[in-house]
Amino acid sequence: MVRTLIQLTAIIFSFEAAWFLLQGNLGLTAKDIAEVSSTKYGYNSNIVKSLSEQKADNWIGLALLLLAFSLQIANSLWEMRWIDHAISKKGMILAFVAGAIVFIACHFLSQIMGNTIYDQAMEFFNK
Repeated sequence: MVRTLIQLTAIIFSFEAAWFLLQGNLGLTAKDIAEVSSTKYGYNSNIVKSLSEQKADNWIGLALLLLAFSLQIANSLWEMRWIDHAISKKGMILAFVAGAIVFIACHFLSQIMGNTIYDQAMEFFNK
């Protein structure tokens, strides 16, 4: 019981910590980004780009954290057999391949999201 309590508590605390770290930027809208980057005489497009990329990265990070949290909870709830204590080389290789594919896909998705948010924020200046 103590092992399960410690493992699940650590998983939950990790998720909670990530949530509080991410929520600062997740609430920014394209309008907020435009307002933050504006000056008396115009705007700074570098700030708009940076904040847009940060917001996209934070959304991707949150999605990955939710996925990791779900997988860890599912693994914890899955009844462990004596044979499950061994490390599978095939499982390790598949995990690294899946991780690499997800990382590359998330990288491109983050770029697309960042550009979309940037375009939305720049619309406020082009009006």
